Amino acid sequence: MKSGKVKKENSRYVMSDTAAVGHASCGKPQKEDHETFTMIRKEQDAVGAVAMEKAITKFTDAVSASKRCTESNA
Repeated sequence: MKSGKVKKENSRYVMSDTAAVGHASCGKPQKEDHETFTMIRKEQDAVGAVAMEKAITKFTDAVSASKRCTESNA
């Protein structure tokens, strides 16, 4: 991502017109002191920051609510 085209939202998401990264909130991470991140990328053309924000938010929320983030590996 080129720095001039990056938008940061609440430091949980970083996005541009073609890519986005999100930080998933895992209540029970698989390994202690590990963090989970999500990433999406548009291969051709740009879709716009608003579309990327919507997509990464939904994807990151789904990962945060998944079994992998809510059940420990104990």
